[in-house]
Amino acid sequence: MEERFENWCWKVTDQVRFWPDRAEIAKELTAHYEDHVKDLERLGYEREMAEQRALGVMGDPVEIGKALDKAHKPWLGWLWQFTRGLILVLLAACLVVYLQADGRVNDAGYRIQNQLAWRTPAQGADRVETEHATLWMAPGEITEEDGHIHAAFQLWVKMKDPFGYSPNYAIAYLEIADDRGAVSRWDQQADDTWPGVGYWRGIQSTDMSWTRYQWTLELVLDYSPEWVEVRYPYGGNDWTLRAEWRETA
Repeated sequence: MEERFENWCWKVTDQVRFWPDRAEIAKELTAHYEDHVKDLERLGYEREMAEQRALGVMGDPVEIGKALDKAHKPWLGWLWQFTRGLILVLLAACLVVYLQADGRVNDAGYRIQNQLAWRTPAQGADRVETEHATLWMAPGEITEEDGHIHAAFQLWVKMKDPFGYSPNYAIAYLEIADDRGAVSRWDQQADDTWPGVGYWRGIQSTDMSWTRYQWTLELVLDYSPEWVEVRYPYGGNDWTLRAEWRETA
């Protein structure tokens, strides 16, 4: 019986010249047929008999198809499809032109690349939750270079709203303190070629992203620190993260 209904339905839709509408028409006809079968079953008809009677009252498939073809005029259907496609193309073109004029095409590419390059914070990393972001910090390698100690550590920032505050808000005006009391400030505009000791420098970053940012930073000292704290002591959203080295160089 199912095969008979499918054959009936095919004869109906075959009369409709605008073929993109055929699937939806078949779906509606099937729903109408199944509802009729269920109604008959509730009246006490066996399944097979209910299907036969439901199909019998559906009508001549060719005549029904021709009537539906008049309602689904091909030229109206294709005009709507063309208009919708043209609108989508125009919107996409306008978006590309806008982004190119605003210098954001490459920016979007960099942001996607860095978003995907973001690595999960190290196990055991110190963590803090703020109003706009979640931050982690973990120690890195301690090396010696040109007679100075370079204590590296990693800082991760995950912003809660990609269209809200930038990560600069989450890590602006940072202070650093170590176990010997040295205090410095994190300056994102700092020149990595600064001489001397007691300063920060960035050695790797994914600082152009959508919501996830990662920095590998280091503090240049003349001794090996046991721990380093990064502090954001401003406003009512202050926080502190600590990185500890169990073994120092």
